[in-house]
Amino acid sequence: MGASEGYILTHISLPLMVPEILTAALLAFFSSMADFAAPSVIGGNFHTLASELYIQIIGVYDMKSASVIGAVLLCPCLLVFFLQLYIARKKTYGNESSTNAEVTYEFCPSWIRKIFIAITVVEVFFFCMIFIFIFVGAFTKAWGHDYTPTLKHAKAVFDKGFRVYLKPLMNSIKLSLVTGFFTALLGTINAYLIHEKKMPFSRFVEFVCILPAAVPGILFGIGYLVTFKYPILGIGDLWMKSFPKVILLGTASIVYIICIARQLNLSMKTCMAMLDHMDMEQIDAAHTMGASNVYTLLHVIVPSLRGAFMNTFLRIFSTTMSTLGAIIFLILPANKVIIQIMFQRISSDTMGVSCFVALLLSGTTFGIMLLFYTIGKLPDLCYMWKRRRAKTFLRGNIN
Repeated sequence: MGASEGYILTHISLPLMVPEILTAALLAFFSSMADFAAPSVIGGNFHTLASELYIQIIGVYDMKSASVIGAVLLCPCLLVFFLQLYIARKKTYGNESSTNAEVTYEFCPSWIRKIFIAITVVEVFFFCMIFIFIFVGAFTKAWGHDYTPTLKHAKAVFDKGFRVYLKPLMNSIKLSLVTGFFTALLGTINAYLIHEKKMPFSRFVEFVCILPAAVPGILFGIGYLVTFKYPILGIGDLWMKSFPKVILLGTASIVYIICIARQLNLSMKTCMAMLDHMDMEQIDAAHTMGASNVYTLLHVIVPSLRGAFMNTFLRIFSTTMSTLGAIIFLILPANKVIIQIMFQRISSDTMGVSCFVALLLSGTTFGIMLLFYTIGKLPDLCYMWKRRRAKTFLRGNIN
């Protein structure tokens, strides 16, 4: 219709991306509100409510002050959470008509490309600088004082062997894999049932699933600590006394449960944002042809959400590998994770060892994510390979 690229961006593209923008902003806000490790380590005199809450519990064991700080910390999180729900549900952002794949747009003006390329280069530069500083700290005697190359920090890590470092690393990998898979799976199924209104009380279920996102991780962990130290969800002493007393606190199960419950909202929001933009004519066509709800889910919805599932899995895996606030009060010596070891080493001023552990954690996370990313791309690669073979075969027959 003759619209300019700027008009298309501001009136079509950005409005359609409102669900994703709101979700990203909400997750960033909650992550910043709940972060206590960074202010505790590098904040100096800069304190946040989350770091102060951690100090009140671990440092001085003042539970009354911690309760007040927790209540104050929870208020803005709930306010932003309900504000995001209100804005997201105020309008419909999907397109129920089929799209024309032949529509093409003009190339973006060169000055806009240069601006975004410059922003990207600056971001990549700071990102690389972080790893350079960590690498320097891991392989020099004393970062900031003595930059003589050394392997003593790596030797200190491997000399202590499996029990101190490698076992927590394996615990982190196992926790992240289980959390990522089950959270992505449950989030995909719940998103479909809620989006298609095929679940009783779908709005209430959606609210319960995404409400943990409004609770900062450290408060979420305290809630699990208080609740699950008693049998059967904290009420086992009041009724059902004839049942076995299952106490989750002190077991590895509670760590898995809290990580899945904590990350479920991310999986659901990602899949629901994809469903908002999904071509509903595909689902209608499947139902018109007599497909059942289960068949439609497995052969229409799931393939369309495969990318969202894989992206969610990778995102949750990387997040769980570095999560600490929600589980720090629930971890026992038998199920320590590597991020906890790194935080303890930083707190004890063993910066070189901490840097090497950070490299070990980052390298392991990146390697596993690359492996699963490659596995997720295999269907597309196989499809491209089959198409190439088919074209070669047809070209040979024509010749």
